[in-house]
Amino acid sequence: MKMPSKKFIITLVIGLTALLSSVANAAIINISPTTSPFVIDPVNKGPTSVTYSPLALQIIYSDDAQSDINPQSPANIGVKVEQLLNTVGSVTLVSSAEVTNGGTAGSFSSSLAYNFLALHFGNNELLFDFGDAGIVANQAFSISGLPFGISNWRAYSGDSGFPSPAPVPVPAAIWLFGSALAGFGLIGRRKQKLIA
Repeated sequence: MKMPSKKFIITLVIGLTALLSSVANAAIINISPTTSPFVIDPVNKGPTSVTYSPLALQIIYSDDAQSDINPQSPANIGVKVEQLLNTVGSVTLVSSAEVTNGGTAGSFSSSLAYNFLALHFGNNELLFDFGDAGIVANQAFSISGLPFGISNWRAYSGDSGFPSPAPVPVPAAIWLFGSALAGFGLIGRRKQKLIA
Protein backbone atom coordinates (compact mmCIF):
# COMPACT_ATOMS: atom_id res chain seq x y z
CA MET A 1 0.00 0.00 0.00
CA LYS A 2 1.38 3.37 -1.04
CA MET A 3 1.73 6.02 1.71
CA PRO A 4 0.44 9.54 0.97
CA SER A 5 3.16 12.00 0.08
CA LYS A 6 4.41 14.61 2.52
CA LYS A 7 3.09 17.35 0.19
CA PHE A 8 -0.40 15.77 0.23
CA ILE A 9 -0.45 15.59 4.05
CA ILE A 10 0.67 19.23 4.41
CA THR A 11 -1.98 20.36 1.90
CA LEU A 12 -4.63 18.36 3.76
CA VAL A 13 -3.64 19.84 7.15
CA ILE A 14 -3.65 23.41 5.78
CA GLY A 15 -7.05 22.84 4.14
CA LEU A 16 -8.57 21.42 7.32
CA THR A 17 -7.12 24.26 9.40
CA ALA A 18 -8.63 26.84 7.05
CA LEU A 19 -11.98 25.06 7.12
CA LEU A 20 -12.05 24.84 10.92
CA SER A 21 -11.03 28.48 11.36
CA SER A 22 -13.79 29.63 8.99
CA VAL A 23 -16.33 27.64 11.01
CA ALA A 24 -14.96 29.06 14.26
CA ASN A 25 -15.27 32.62 12.89
CA ALA A 26 -18.87 32.23 11.71
CA ALA A 27 -20.54 35.51 10.87
CA ILE A 28 -23.83 34.76 12.71
CA ILE A 29 -23.61 33.89 16.43
CA ASN A 30 -26.44 33.12 18.83
CA ILE A 31 -25.54 34.77 22.17
CA SER A 32 -26.35 32.43 25.02
CA PRO A 33 -27.15 33.07 27.80
CA THR A 34 -28.75 36.46 27.16
CA THR A 35 -27.67 37.92 30.49
CA SER A 36 -26.08 41.32 30.85
CA PRO A 37 -23.18 41.69 30.37
CA PHE A 38 -22.45 39.33 27.47
CA VAL A 39 -19.27 39.02 25.40
CA ILE A 40 -18.87 39.49 21.65
CA ASP A 41 -15.67 38.97 19.68
CA PRO A 42 -15.56 41.30 16.65
CA VAL A 43 -13.11 40.61 13.82
CA ASN A 44 -9.75 42.33 14.48
CA LYS A 45 -10.94 43.82 17.79
CA GLY A 46 -10.88 41.11 20.46
CA PRO A 47 -13.49 40.12 23.06
CA THR A 48 -15.68 42.95 24.35
CA SER A 49 -18.12 42.93 27.27
CA VAL A 50 -21.49 44.52 26.39
CA THR A 51 -24.05 45.64 28.99
CA TYR A 52 -27.69 46.26 28.07
CA SER A 53 -31.16 46.71 29.59
CA PRO A 54 -33.94 45.52 29.57
CA LEU A 55 -33.01 41.87 29.08
CA ALA A 56 -33.91 40.04 25.86
CA LEU A 57 -34.97 36.42 25.41
CA GLN A 58 -32.67 35.91 22.41
CA ILE A 59 -29.71 37.81 20.95
CA ILE A 60 -28.10 37.24 17.56
CA TYR A 61 -24.71 38.81 16.80
CA SER A 62 -23.38 39.31 13.27
CA ASP A 63 -19.79 40.43 12.75
CA ASP A 64 -20.62 40.96 9.06
CA ALA A 65 -17.57 38.96 8.01
CA GLN A 66 -19.62 37.61 5.09
CA SER A 67 -21.58 40.84 4.39
CA ASP A 68 -24.65 39.04 5.68
CA ILE A 69 -26.76 42.19 6.23
CA ASN A 70 -26.07 44.43 3.27
CA PRO A 71 -27.29 47.06 2.44
CA GLN A 72 -28.41 48.41 5.82
CA SER A 73 -32.00 49.18 4.77
CA PRO A 74 -34.92 48.65 7.20
CA ALA A 75 -36.40 46.10 4.76
CA ASN A 76 -33.18 44.02 4.58
CA ILE A 77 -32.73 44.11 8.33
CA GLY A 78 -36.39 43.14 8.79
CA VAL A 79 -35.83 40.08 6.59
CA LYS A 80 -32.79 39.11 8.72
CA VAL A 81 -34.86 39.55 11.90
CA GLU A 82 -37.46 37.18 10.45
CA GLN A 83 -34.81 34.65 9.36
CA LEU A 84 -32.55 34.68 12.42
CA LEU A 85 -34.90 35.26 15.35
CA ASN A 86 -37.83 33.09 16.31
CA THR A 87 -40.47 35.19 14.57
CA VAL A 88 -43.85 33.80 13.68
CA GLY A 89 -44.69 35.46 10.36
CA SER A 90 -43.46 38.82 9.18
CA VAL A 91 -42.30 41.83 11.17
CA THR A 92 -43.23 45.49 10.74
CA LEU A 93 -40.86 48.43 11.18
CA VAL A 94 -42.30 50.68 13.93
CA SER A 95 -39.39 53.01 14.62
CA SER A 96 -35.83 53.73 13.54
CA ALA A 97 -33.04 56.19 14.20
CA GLU A 98 -29.91 57.03 12.24
CA VAL A 99 -26.97 58.09 14.39
CA THR A 100 -24.17 60.32 13.11
CA ASN A 101 -20.81 59.82 14.86
CA GLY A 102 -22.45 57.51 17.39
CA GLY A 103 -20.64 56.48 20.51
CA THR A 104 -20.09 53.01 21.90
CA ALA A 105 -22.99 53.48 24.31
CA GLY A 106 -26.49 54.82 23.84
CA SER A 107 -30.19 54.49 24.50
CA PHE A 108 -33.20 54.17 22.23
CA SER A 109 -36.91 54.53 22.84
CA SER A 110 -39.89 54.29 20.52
CA SER A 111 -43.30 55.93 20.76
CA LEU A 112 -44.70 52.52 19.74
CA ALA A 113 -44.25 49.13 21.41
CA TYR A 114 -41.90 46.65 19.72
CA ASN A 115 -40.72 43.05 20.03
CA PHE A 116 -37.44 43.11 18.10
CA LEU A 117 -34.57 45.58 17.99
CA ALA A 118 -31.70 45.68 15.47
CA LEU A 119 -28.65 47.71 16.46
CA HIS A 120 -25.90 48.44 13.89
CA PHE A 121 -22.38 49.42 15.03
CA GLY A 122 -19.28 49.40 12.85
CA ASN A 123 -19.81 46.48 10.44
CA ASN A 124 -21.62 44.56 13.17
CA GLU A 125 -25.26 43.95 14.04
CA LEU A 126 -27.03 42.88 17.22
CA LEU A 127 -30.59 41.56 16.94
CA PHE A 128 -32.65 41.41 20.15
CA ASP A 129 -35.88 39.40 20.64
CA PHE A 130 -37.94 40.58 23.63
CA GLY A 131 -40.68 37.98 23.24
CA ASP A 132 -44.39 38.61 22.82
CA ALA A 133 -44.39 40.88 25.90
CA GLY A 134 -41.96 43.13 24.03
CA ILE A 135 -40.88 46.61 25.01
CA VAL A 136 -43.68 49.03 25.86
CA ALA A 137 -43.96 52.42 24.20
CA ASN A 138 -41.47 55.02 25.46
CA GLN A 139 -39.47 52.48 27.50
CA ALA A 140 -35.74 53.12 27.06
CA PHE A 141 -33.38 50.44 25.81
CA SER A 142 -29.78 51.12 26.90
CA ILE A 143 -26.52 49.55 25.79
CA SER A 144 -22.84 50.21 26.54
CA GLY A 145 -19.45 48.67 25.93
CA LEU A 146 -19.79 48.27 22.15
CA PRO A 147 -16.43 48.05 20.34
CA PHE A 148 -17.55 50.45 17.57
CA GLY A 149 -19.84 53.48 17.35
CA ILE A 150 -23.60 53.01 16.89
CA SER A 151 -24.87 53.98 13.43
CA ASN A 152 -28.57 53.01 13.53
CA TRP A 153 -31.40 51.44 15.53
CA ARG A 154 -34.41 49.66 14.01
CA ALA A 155 -37.41 48.49 16.07
CA TYR A 156 -39.91 45.95 14.70
CA SER A 157 -43.19 44.53 15.94
CA GLY A 158 -44.38 41.00 15.23
CA ASP A 159 -45.08 37.67 16.86
CA SER A 160 -42.12 36.23 18.68
CA GLY A 161 -41.30 32.56 18.95
CA PHE A 162 -41.02 33.29 22.69
CA PRO A 163 -44.60 33.80 23.90
CA SER A 164 -45.20 35.62 27.17
CA PRO A 165 -45.33 33.18 30.05
CA ALA A 166 -48.85 32.21 31.05
CA PRO A 167 -49.94 32.74 34.65
CA VAL A 168 -49.19 29.69 36.75
CA PRO A 169 -52.42 28.14 38.10
CA VAL A 170 -52.56 27.16 41.75
CA PRO A 171 -52.62 23.38 41.78
CA ALA A 172 -55.52 21.54 43.36
CA ALA A 173 -53.10 20.07 45.91
CA ILE A 174 -52.69 23.53 47.52
CA TRP A 175 -56.46 23.79 48.07
CA LEU A 176 -56.59 20.23 49.41
CA PHE A 177 -53.70 20.93 51.77
CA GLY A 178 -55.37 24.17 52.97
CA SER A 179 -58.68 22.42 53.68
CA ALA A 180 -56.83 19.67 55.60
CA LEU A 181 -55.13 22.30 57.78
CA ALA A 182 -58.46 24.01 58.43
CA GLY A 183 -59.96 20.62 59.37
CA PHE A 184 -57.14 19.92 61.84
CA GLY A 185 -57.68 23.37 63.33
CA LEU A 186 -61.40 22.67 63.90
CA ILE A 187 -60.66 19.25 65.44
CA GLY A 188 -58.11 20.87 67.76
CA ARG A 189 -60.69 23.49 68.90
CA ARG A 190 -63.31 20.85 69.61
CA LYS A 191 -60.84 18.86 71.71
CA GLN A 192 -59.96 21.98 73.73
CA LYS A 193 -63.68 22.68 74.36
CA LEU A 194 -64.21 19.09 75.56
CA ILE A 195 -61.25 19.33 77.94
CA ALA A 196 -62.41 22.67 79.39
